Amino acid sequence: MDHGTHPVTARFEALRERLMGTAYFVIGHREDAREAVQDAFVKCWRHRDRADQAHDLEAWIFSVVLNTARDIRRRRRVRHAESLPTEDVMPPAGTDPSRRAAAREALTLVRAAIHRLPEHEREVFLLRQNGDLTYERIAIALGCPIGTAKTRMRSALRRLRQAMEPAHGAPGSVA
Repeated sequence: MDHGTHPVTARFEALRERLMGTAYFVIGHREDAREAVQDAFVKCWRHRDRADQAHDLEAWIFSVVLNTARDIRRRRRVRHAESLPTEDVMPPAGTDPSRRAAAREALTLVRAAIHRLPEHEREVFLLRQNGDLTYERIAIALGCPIGTAKTRMRSALRRLRQAMEPAHGAPGSVA
């Protein structure tokens, strides 16, 4: 069967940006994330017979990408994340420079807070926010109960809120 017509290829290509973002946050390095996504595609293609039997193709693909990214992270022991480009999320060039600086600083703080999450919480958070997966799909991808996925997400959100409160001078925060 032609690579371009197989459901695994089509779905993988449709998810490629989200898979790349997820791999980046697992590994912390853009080139290694690209490698993880490429390796994961090869694995998905080689095991496409399993994909045909998978209850949820998208969750299966995310699972393969997560496992591949974890393996690369362990192999390379990448400890410091490089900055992601911010052009796509920054205010337009005509925006007040102080607003642009504040937006850039907030983005940096959010990324750092995500990287500090425990791995099991970070993965659920990324699959939900970046991968746009349902809790059911996250549970399938991670091989855990749905309740565990939801608990990990609540914990991740709580930690992220706590990490961001001091940065924004939230009411009630102690300086």
